[in-house]
Amino acid sequence: MSILIPSLLLYNAARTKKLDRSAMLVAFVMGFIETLSNLCMIATTVAFFLAGTRATKYKASSKRFDEECSGDDKKASCPGRRNWIQVISNGGVGMEISILLLIEKGPANELPINFQYDYFPTWLSIAFLGSMACACGDTLASELAPVVTKSQPRLITNPLVKVPRGTNGGVTIPGLVLSALGGLICGLAYYASLVVCVDREILIRSPPQWPLLLIASMAGLLGSVVDSVIGATLQFSGYELETGKIVGKSRSGVIWICGAEILDNHSVNLVSTLITALVTPYFGRLIWANV
Repeated sequence: MSILIPSLLLYNAARTKKLDRSAMLVAFVMGFIETLSNLCMIATTVAFFLAGTRATKYKASSKRFDEECSGDDKKASCPGRRNWIQVISNGGVGMEISILLLIEKGPANELPINFQYDYFPTWLSIAFLGSMACACGDTLASELAPVVTKSQPRLITNPLVKVPRGTNGGVTIPGLVLSALGGLICGLAYYASLVVCVDREILIRSPPQWPLLLIASMAGLLGSVVDSVIGATLQFSGYELETGKIVGKSRSGVIWICGAEILDNHSVNLVSTLITALVTPYFGRLIWANV
């Protein structure tokens, strides 16, 4: 399974031309590790991949190209294949967590969520779900929000200020709802695979697993907010007068909108998935303590 599942994913990626060779290699290693560690993890990753691909394709011709696309720094809705940096920035934290779980419990570790009797593996599982929910929520918001709404985004650090589409840190209500939906998709994948993989008698003796859906939705929304705050403060956004596009570098002819030239889009994705992964288990423990 650890060879078959990543191979099928790579075949689909090669057929649809969504990944370049470097990204395919990294994705195969990532899929191998996650499948070996926990089938629930690879199911969640597959759900994120499929949801992100569908969201990118949805009304692609009608999406506005307001953001500058140059070199390897392809943002949402920009043409071109994804490279290994983008794969790592979205799934690298999840891969690291799956390695830790593999070291802690060994391969084929499909166990129900149980903070009381299996704390650390449960913590890692929820952290993984949080990181993937963050990545999926951010992808759906960036790809679908410009299509489903015509409202102008507002800067998350100052909601009274309207900013052009494509500005880092710009949010809309539909975008936040889509972020929660992206998290819910990951939660459904994790929950369904858990029900299928774990013995029924073990599930009966374990705490209820439905809070996974709530946790994942919260993580998708939280991750989007964290991503937007970091983007609005540590990532440069400027309006280029000549092209009318939002750019990520300060230069002549560019009007500053928000942020500082500290992080790029990949770094923001990586940091936001890491923060969400670290915070989500604490929310999970509080929720399971009250169900």
